[in-house]
Amino acid sequence: MVYILKERTGMKGNNRRSGIVFLGDIPWGTHICQLYSGKDDLLEILAPYFRAGLENNELCMWIASGTPEENEISGAMQKVMPDLDEYIKKGRFKIIPYDEWYLINNEFDAERVMALWDKVLGQALADGYEGIRAAGDTAWLQKKHWESFRKYEEAINGVIEKYRMIAFCAYPFKKCEASEVLDVIQNHEFTVIRQDNEWKVLGSRLFKKEERKLDEAEKKYRMVVDNSSDIIFSFDTSGKVDFISPNIYQLLGYKQEDVTGGDWLQLIHPDERESIRNNLSNVAENELRPRYIFRVLKKDGNIAFMEAISRFIAGSEGKTAYMVGVIRDITERRRIEAELEKTERLEMLGIFAGGIAHDFNNMLTPILGNIGLLKIRHSSRKEEKELLEEAENAGRRAKELTHHLLTFARGGEPVKKPAKTVKLIKDSVNFALHGSDLKPEFLIQKDLWQTEVDSGQINQAISNIILNARQAVKGGGLITIRADNAVVRQGENGLKEGRYVKIGIQDKGPGISEEHIGKIFNPFFTTKKGGIGLGLSIAYSIIKRHDGAVTVESETGRGTTFNIYIPASSNGTKTEETAKAFYEGKGNILLMDDEEQVRNTMGRVLMHFGYSVSFAREGREAIDLYSKALNSKDPFDAVIVDMIIPGGLGGKETAVELLKISPGARIVVTTGYSDDPVISDYKKYGFAAAIPKPCSVDVISSVMHGVVKGRRD
Repeated sequence: MVYILKERTGMKGNNRRSGIVFLGDIPWGTHICQLYSGKDDLLEILAPYFRAGLENNELCMWIASGTPEENEISGAMQKVMPDLDEYIKKGRFKIIPYDEWYLINNEFDAERVMALWDKVLGQALADGYEGIRAAGDTAWLQKKHWESFRKYEEAINGVIEKYRMIAFCAYPFKKCEASEVLDVIQNHEFTVIRQDNEWKVLGSRLFKKEERKLDEAEKKYRMVVDNSSDIIFSFDTSGKVDFISPNIYQLLGYKQEDVTGGDWLQLIHPDERESIRNNLSNVAENELRPRYIFRVLKKDGNIAFMEAISRFIAGSEGKTAYMVGVIRDITERRRIEAELEKTERLEMLGIFAGGIAHDFNNMLTPILGNIGLLKIRHSSRKEEKELLEEAENAGRRAKELTHHLLTFARGGEPVKKPAKTVKLIKDSVNFALHGSDLKPEFLIQKDLWQTEVDSGQINQAISNIILNARQAVKGGGLITIRADNAVVRQGENGLKEGRYVKIGIQDKGPGISEEHIGKIFNPFFTTKKGGIGLGLSIAYSIIKRHDGAVTVESETGRGTTFNIYIPASSNGTKTEETAKAFYEGKGNILLMDDEEQVRNTMGRVLMHFGYSVSFAREGREAIDLYSKALNSKDPFDAVIVDMIIPGGLGGKETAVELLKISPGARIVVTTGYSDDPVISDYKKYGFAAAIPKPCSVDVISSVMHGVVKGRRD
């Protein structure tokens, strides 16, 4: 409520000039505040306020927060008081940092600060001053200090009228939430605020006891309410809405008249009304500020998540008269929190899955390596070759399984290469639908942009979504696969601005219920009997690692559409295809691995292709062998190091030491974490090449041929 200030100037007492034109004279014991929007607002009030105090023989004190700076205050004061420096020199005007007055070790102690004021006032009166004129900027105030500082301000109200002191508190308006603004206004005799370039004064209900009626609260806080992004409300003990701010229309779609006079609980989702009603009935009067998070029904039928902070205001004889508070729309915040929680769960699963995949890849290396050697040695024997190929295919399927698990591995990155996007999409879909009664319908834009991806991972992501549709749709039919070029705005679907290939997968199945649609990407969430619940979470993780996004739209009874966004290549990339080949070689190789079976198998493969091989179990042993051989007649042409050696020096650390000894050393890294960044960007770490496990005979042969040949050339 805006009060006419002449009512204040007529009060009895030892009035003092405030120096502020629109305030006039004020008595000792006045406790006022300003909600300022910027430095200029603050200085416009403070300069004449302090000038009047200095001219009235008052000790002036400014508790500064660093905004504005001390020299800015002095500069503003000097414009209206040329002799300010003389006042400062005599100690009549003091500027004190907040962390020397309000805080000790970043903690606020109200009793200590009250005692300080008492001490300073006693000394000022003894020194001949009329009293104290103080001002303090609360820009330093942190959330953790708010409640104790609010109570301190309440305590000031109870004692300041007994002292020859005027207190002026400045609060940065933009830092205060709506409920905090209410606290500020209630804890001061009146509040100064600029609105539409005009200074206004808000009176406090605590200082005008005869104006306690509930309907006047709306007028009192009108300026705050109209400028708040939160909904401000009040209702009586029966739950009848007495007031609700007009911005309910922007947030929920209701007009004020739709809600005022009705039961406010009718806005809340039916599933939560009773629990909130029960909770409110148990809240202690006056003291507690209950905080609730709940769902509300918007006018258009959608659901929004809201957070309410409220306070009961006591009526006569201690009975609860009404409840006031603010409601904030936290729908977007909840979405972001859910996204972060989902990501954290995936990362935790990734750590677990990565460890399993690493060990599994180490076990597969001797299996696939020995099968590969046997195939070479028995290539002319048809029956044995067929048996070996069958065993090899089973091993490759196991390798694909570990690749799926490594999608979750922490730090695992896609090994991106230029891809034929259209072929990749069609191959993935046809493979996933093979043997089913569903038919794909491809609607692919002409001149679809190319992508640079890990083809195996993208194949897996698309296949998992297709398999999800395949399990949902019964009785055959079509699955529509669209692929289009898309230009995305910044922030759309959580993406960066840029060019994307958008892949849409649409089925006409039963759809996903509202209850389940927010959980479908959670690891292990499934509604299918016997399902594991990893397919969609793996797809989600893969696309995220490609800096893309996956969205889902579904309507019960009408089907589901998944949209995948993959960044398009920024240049005209060409795809590469390589054929298997075996290369004979010659050279001296040092092989370091802590697994005996891996050492034996890889050593056997290297020797088969003509290399001499020495073995080490961990990095220190490898460094010692390399150093001794370096000055001999038969130094090592290349070193193969396993990246992770439990209890010993691993591959990256070993490479650093070897390159110190011999800057030209040719070092190849190998690891069961086949999606590790070291594999995809091995040169960055000083390696000449990388061999991901499980490694086939042809890969070992071709990589080592290139490495050793490169050294000899």
